[in-house]
Amino acid sequence: MKKITFLLFVILLFFQCKPKKNLPVTTEPPLFESGIGGEFMYFADAPVFRLCNEQKIYPVAIEKAYIGVEKMYLQKVEGGTWIYVVVQGDFEEKINEEGQKTKMFVIKKLWTMDKNKGCNH
Repeated sequence: MKKITFLLFVILLFFQCKPKKNLPVTTEPPLFESGIGGEFMYFADAPVFRLCNEQKIYPVAIEKAYIGVEKMYLQKVEGGTWIYVVVQGDFEEKINEEGQKTKMFVIKKLWTMDKNKGCNH
């Protein structure tokens, strides 16, 4: 139900938006499309992600923007430490190392990584 409501909201926003010309270029994400807030952890070749509004932990697919996220993570904290991130990504069914289908989080773009913030689980 939440997904349907969210989808309808996005569609309504899309139809109400008009293209604007001569806007300055920015590297900051648009307010509505700023990504998904959550916490990321890398430990023993097993990256995981949890949404701020959930306790469930999801494995992260090692593809797309993941490698850059891992490198930045290891520059900021030691492995095994949760760090706050805002990313663009999707949940996809993938085959895990045991050959089973599992729901994994695919990071497509990193917006923010901040070791001083958190989700307050």
